[in-house]
Amino acid sequence: MYDYLTDEQIGALGSNETCKFSIDELKKICSFPTDYQLTVNYAQQWERLCRIEPPFMMKAIAEHIYQTILKQHD
Repeated sequence: MYDYLTDEQIGALGSNETCKFSIDELKKICSFPTDYQLTVNYAQQWERLCRIEPPFMMKAIAEHIYQTILKQHD
């Protein structure tokens, strides 16, 4: 399904060279535990991890919404 991604699109630019993040590195960046299982190919794993909203960020947003909006209506 996502086999149109090239190695260049998957890699990240460094100083003057391309380096690729490992799936475990991407999981850490996205605040997922290293043992979180993704059962698709490398390009699909990369795409899915980079497309999601990181759990800790969403937790902070939800807490802010609760404290500033919802709690006032309890």
